[in-house]
This record gives sequence, structure tokens and C-alpha cells, in this order.
Amino acid sequence: MSPPLGSAHPSLPPMAIDCPLLDLPQTVVDNYRKSGLTTLYPWQRECLLQDPGVLQGTRNLVYHAPTSAGKTLVADLVTLRHVLRFRRKALMILPYVAIVSEKVESIGAILEGQNIDVAGYYGKQKHIPFEEVDMAICTIEKANSIVNQLIESGQIQDLGIVVVDEMHMIGDENRGYMIELMLTKLRFLKPSIQIVGMSATLSNLPDISDWLDAHLFVSEYRPVPLTEYLKVGKQILKSDGSLDRVVDLPIKKDDPDQLCPLVYECVIEGHSVIVFCPSQISTVSAIRTLSTYIRIQLSDIQRARCNEILAQLSRTPGGLDPALAEAIPYGMAYHHGGLTVEERHIIEKGFRDGTLFCLAATSTLASGVNLPARRVIIRHPFMGNRRLDALSYSQMKGRAGRKGLDTRGECILFAGSQPVSLQRQKQLLSLMTETPQPVSSCLIRDQRALKRTLLEIIFSEMASTLTEIHQYICFTLMYAQNGPVEDTLRAVDQALHFLTEHPTATASESETKYSATRLGVATVHSALSPDEALIVFLDLVKAQKAFNLENELHLTYQITPSYQLVEPDWRNFAVLLRNMSPSMWQVARLIGISEGLVQWAASGSKPKDEPGHHHYPATTHKRFYCALILDGLLKEQTYGELVHRFKITRGTVQTLQASASTFAGMVRKFTSRLGWNALEVLLEQFQTRVAFGVRKELVELVAIPACQEGRARMLYDAGFTSISLLASAPQEAIYQCLIKGRP
Repeated sequence: MSPPLGSAHPSLPPMAIDCPLLDLPQTVVDNYRKSGLTTLYPWQRECLLQDPGVLQGTRNLVYHAPTSAGKTLVADLVTLRHVLRFRRKALMILPYVAIVSEKVESIGAILEGQNIDVAGYYGKQKHIPFEEVDMAICTIEKANSIVNQLIESGQIQDLGIVVVDEMHMIGDENRGYMIELMLTKLRFLKPSIQIVGMSATLSNLPDISDWLDAHLFVSEYRPVPLTEYLKVGKQILKSDGSLDRVVDLPIKKDDPDQLCPLVYECVIEGHSVIVFCPSQISTVSAIRTLSTYIRIQLSDIQRARCNEILAQLSRTPGGLDPALAEAIPYGMAYHHGGLTVEERHIIEKGFRDGTLFCLAATSTLASGVNLPARRVIIRHPFMGNRRLDALSYSQMKGRAGRKGLDTRGECILFAGSQPVSLQRQKQLLSLMTETPQPVSSCLIRDQRALKRTLLEIIFSEMASTLTEIHQYICFTLMYAQNGPVEDTLRAVDQALHFLTEHPTATASESETKYSATRLGVATVHSALSPDEALIVFLDLVKAQKAFNLENELHLTYQITPSYQLVEPDWRNFAVLLRNMSPSMWQVARLIGISEGLVQWAASGSKPKDEPGHHHYPATTHKRFYCALILDGLLKEQTYGELVHRFKITRGTVQTLQASASTFAGMVRKFTSRLGWNALEVLLEQFQTRVAFGVRKELVELVAIPACQEGRARMLYDAGFTSISLLASAPQEAIYQCLIKGRP
């Protein structure tokens, strides 16, 4: 079936935001107008009206439109119908914390004056019970947890709509299975819940729409036209391979690919540029080169704004980075995962408001942040250690062209500083027309995901017999794409065998009826995967036989995540072990740390796990390295000190801190459900302590809103050691304490 093209009907009359068919309250209409939106594009109108069930909330919808075409408005309008007219709860799912935070703010502004409770579920945000919320905007993991709670409490019928942005993430090897797991549960239990999915880069939309029994809509309309180029040596080629122009300027030794002139010609006309670089180090190098050769005369207002950005960055957990301090006065900055969330947010805001006009960034900016520019330059056909593919290229070029600010967008892909073969030119030019690889279910290729899927449905009693489990599997994307073939059935049998062997699920003697064991219940309630739960379980059993409480390192190791681990600098690891105190060395031995293995890894070899034998040397050593970082945080060492000591970035420290705080809560729930009360007590405060990076005495103070670790330490050292002492203290005394501690 050929999907309908929204762009095929440009002659359709515009639809005003106050159109009766949308049925929006006047205050919402006014709020949209304040934001600058008065009418819908023809494709948006057609997408909403082509199937009447979409606006009526009775038909699922899957749709595609290019980046910056206004995809989210369609989903927002359908969602608002549920919340405002049908009085049903809504769940909006976005892949990244930054986008969730942005969405909470933007949708909150539209709903101002409507008495609708909107809450964000992500990161360190205070948990709000879902029953108190009308619209939840959350990350993928939080969404699955909410759906599980609704199923367990019997309140799933309160949910009216689920919206999945960036639907192509369903094929992501790390997180995609969570989307499939969640949507399968909804389809199996409550098919009346409306599901809306959207993506700018999903090539096999019919697979997804067939699976969800959804109306399919495709538009290629782009409000700001995009022109794509390939730079080979000094030549700039059009997308058809013909010559557009030659950059006929001398090549500088530290700018061999002529990046500077291509940035300069754009920013001198008042436009902005994003330069995508293959690594974190190369973003810093690019900005240093650019800020050396490009010195745009800034106005007094721009200089003041740049100084304010520098002041804000100096107050972040990592302090002001020297390279950023050099570049920002010239309107430039870099952006990558090695920066803290606060640093990235400040830089993004500066770029949006025009204070910064050039960013050098890694590919994470293309998928995690809505930050467009007039010109996008992709400086290398490799990103990290991977060759640039159609999906990454599509996401990067999608940042070119700012709606309402630019009349066109440009994307220039660099082939390299040297001429390349004609065949290589054709390969790179093909990226401009190539569609991304089709996404496929993670369940068929990832046993970890399938184990979690089966354990959750067994625990919730959605399926308990083999027949019921097979019926449930029929609702998955895996089944929709592969059918009841031998590979599918074999994968299910292998996952069930793992669950009964370990045992997170127990099978009856006839092996036809399954139920969750105590370990299985603890696994589901903690939100650990079965594989993670097994590692945690074995570690805790081992630790209980010989817990070392001379210091906090042994406990810290137990709340160190077993996933998304930092790759150690093994040589540095060896040095740290040699200088470790006897009490910490005792913890290392209890955990199973081998100085010989670390030395072996330091020489260039890579340790590996042996899951089949429950032997995890690589994971154990990486976790211990991360535990040492967290131990430093719990001793209130600064990000700068940890960066220097462990040879990592500030962003890495912060990411580990956030994941460890979440993991600490998961492990505490795990021990609680297992009835290990003594362990639960020991772990109780770790979630808060890790989240804020504080010693035990500051736990009470950091619970005060806006009282971060630095402020809490100042108050404590000044004698305000508890909330009660603060409450009874003169305001002037507290004020003087905080003023003295300001940077």
C-alpha cells in the first residue's frame, strides 16, 4: 500500500488554530497565538482529518514528516482532545531528558489557565503519583514504569492516549525494546487506548502502522527548503554531483579542510552554523581554530550576554572550562556529552537567543536537542568509530534551516581535506537520497530484552501458560515482522529457560504454567532487567557473607550500576590500586578485584565476561572503578578533582552520578522485596547522597528545595545542621551565611 503524502495537497486551504474541528478552549487558542502559531500547515490539517477516528480518539496514528515541519503539533492537538474534552490521562514519551524538560515547559505554557496538571518524569525530578497528573511527559524508562504501575493497580483504564516521539528509537539496541514492551502490553490489555507515533527518519513506517493497526500518513513538506552539498578538496558539489563552486582560498596548516571560510561567510551575514565533529576532542579543536581566525565584531549587548554565559558556566558543578572561556567571547562554543547537563543547557540557550552563532558539536546534538541553524557542516564522514549512515546524516542535516528565521537551510558534508575517488564521491552523495535502514524488533536479536518482556507478563499474570505467552507474543513487533517462524519460537523458549533456571520465574511440573518467584517479583518491582538482577543478587549474596563496613566503598559498589559503565583508564586504574589504603584493598579483594587483571588490561588487552558461568570479570572491574568515582563524590570531592583523578570528563561524572542514584533506588526496592531488611536500611540514604554528592550529615538539608550540595555544606558548617535549626534561625543570619559563600 502506498502511504498518502501530505505534501501532495498544497492547494488545501489553511486551518486556523481556532477551527471548530479542533475544539480547543479559547484560552488554549490564545496561548497558541501568543507563541506565534495561528494556522496549521496543509499537511498537518490532512493528517488530523484524513481519518475521522484520529481526532475522535478511536484510531491509532503513525506519521512521518521532516525535521522542523511541525510534527509535534499534530500529536499535541490529538493529546489535548483527550485531556481537555475526553478528560482522559495522557502519556507523552520522548527519548532524552533535555527534550522532556523542554516539552514540559512548552506544553505547560499552552495549557496555562486550564487547571490541567502537567508533570515531567525524568532524572532527579520529584516523583508525583500518576493519579495526581493529567498529562505525564517522560523518558522511555519512566513511561514503562508508569504503565506497569497502572496495570498492577488496575488503573490502566484511566489512560486515554500514549504518544511516542522519535518512533525510530524502537530499533535502538539499548532502549528500543522498552518501547515495544510497553506498547505491546497496552495493545494486549487495553486496545482502546489511542497510540500516536511519529518520526522524521523511520523508513519502514508500514511495518509500525500495521503492527499498531494505525492510520499511516507521510509528508515530505519542509517549511524551510534544504540544499545539500558535498565538499571534496576545494570543490563544493551539488547533491547531483555537479560543481557548485570552488573555495579558492589558501589552505592554512591548522585548517586543512577550509572549515574557517565556510563558517565565516555564513556568520558574517548574521546567520548561525553548527559544525558536527567526529569526537569530543575534535569539537574543542574546531572551536579553538575557528575562534583564532574568525573575530566577528560583537555589539555591546552581545558582549554583555557572552559575559553572562561565562558567569553562568562558572557556577556549574564543573566550573568554567578554559576552552569555553576562550571561545565564548567570540560568539562560539562546543557541545558534547563530556559537558554537564547544566553547561549544555546554558550553551543551547545562548545559541537559541543568538548570543552564540557557531557551535561545534558531536552527533548527540542532532538527536537529543532541537537546535536548528542556517548552515550545518558535517566535518567528517565518520562519527566516532562509525561510518556516517543515512540515519545519522538525516538527523544532522535536519538541524539546517530555522523556521521563522531563515529562508533556506544548507548542509555541507566534508569528504576530507584531500581529493577522493569518484566511487567514494558517489557513496557520500548517495547519503543525500538514501533512506535510513528499516528498524526491526530488538526482541528477536536481544535475549535480555525478551527475558524482561516475558518476566513482566508472567509477573502481572497477563500470561501464565505457554499458550497464553505465545498469544501475547503475537502482539509484539517481533511477531509482526517475523511471524511464528522457528527463530521466534526458539528465542521465546530460550528466554523462558533462563527465567526458570535462575530462577526469576517458576514453571509447574508440566512446564506449561509459569509464575514469578520472590526473586522475579523483586526484579520487576525494582525495574532491573533479569540479567542485571542476577548480577546484583549474586553480589549481594556474596557481600552478606563478608560485608566490610570499615569504609563505605563496599556499600557504594552495591549501588554502582552494572550497565552503562565507564571504560576505565586501565593504567590509571593500576596506579589507583597501588596507592589504595589497606581497608579499601580488603573491599577490592572481597569483590574479586585482581591487580594482575588490571595490569593485563593496562598493557592493551581487554577483559571479558563469561555469563554462562556467572563470571563477570570485566563488569566487576569496571563497576569497581565507577564505585571509586562515586566514593569520591560521597566524600564531597569536586567534579574537577574527580576529572583529574580518574581521567574522565565532567559529563561522565554527572551521568554516572545520575544513573547511580537511580540504581541505588532500584537496589533498595530489590532488597526490600527480597525481605533483606538489614541491607535495605544500610542502602536507604544512598540514593539521596549519590544524587547530590554529599556526606551523610547533609541528607536532611539537601531535601530543602533549591538547597544544592554546596549551599547545604555552607549552612551545615555555619551551624545550621538541621531543618529545625534553619527554621528557627534569623533570616539575616542565613542570608549572611549564604552571601559569604557565593563564588
